Amino acid sequence: MDLSKFKPSDWLLVAAGAIMLIFGIVLDWAKVGSVSGNGPFDYFFTGGISWLLVVAAGVIAFLLAAGIMKPGGAPWSLLLVLGTGLATLLMLLRLIMGGGDEAGFDLDRGPGMYVAFVAAVIALVGAVMNYKASGGDLNDLKDFNKIKGAFAKPADSAPPPPPPPPPPPPAV
Repeated sequence: MDLSKFKPSDWLLVAAGAIMLIFGIVLDWAKVGSVSGNGPFDYFFTGGISWLLVVAAGVIAFLLAAGIMKPGGAPWSLLLVLGTGLATLLMLLRLIMGGGDEAGFDLDRGPGMYVAFVAAVIALVGAVMNYKASGGDLNDLKDFNKIKGAFAKPADSAPPPPPPPPPPPPAV
């Protein structure tokens, strides 16, 4: 594997995925006294989905940059922008909502929640850089038809028609 093929955007995505993988689980997302909450497990919608999207974006970026996965199957740069954008939005909602209410105590935001939000933002920045480097325009993300068109297969990639049946044998 040649690490010189990795672009800065790839490194940002991989680093954000690693940060989210490790510190998103190890650090408490909410805390008051002895009661604490862990994001990916206690806050599934805003924590778990965000955690999964950022870690998956890091893994996909690594596999694409290392040449282990071929980029031809899907518009990966667009998918990475959409996935990390959703993860960042969900993490922002989690920050706004705070730690929640457990056993009558208002849980405060813990360090893990802030680290996970920063990791999601770093992943989004890397995904946007990757998208722009692959020729994408951020203004295209406003047009649903252009996004939908990115998933359409070009006509020249259709499989060739089957060969014609063999001629019948000659009559004897």
